[in-house]
Amino acid sequence: MKRVFGILLIVAAVFVLGFALAHFLRENAQNVRLYFLAWRTYESSLGVLVSLSFIVGLLVSAVIFSGILISRSLELRRLKRELTALERLMEIKEQKEADKA
Repeated sequence: MKRVFGILLIVAAVFVLGFALAHFLRENAQNVRLYFLAWRTYESSLGVLVSLSFIVGLLVSAVIFSGILISRSLELRRLKRELTALERLMEIKEQKEADKA
């Protein structure tokens, strides 16, 4: 359940960021068009595009990987708590059996 919630949270964040970017581009459309046209005239524009897409891919991967690590650490904590509770129950059960004997 927590994993599904985490995935939904990431998807919602992507949608919100996409909406914010679209709003920004709509408000500043002329400036963005001018920057884009100026950027395309550079000789190294393809290299910059590849570099930027690689960096964005790394950032997205890092966010997903950190989400997975956080999810697993939370699951590990839950399992440790359950194990501790079961150990205490076993101790209480053994103590009751010893008291009866």
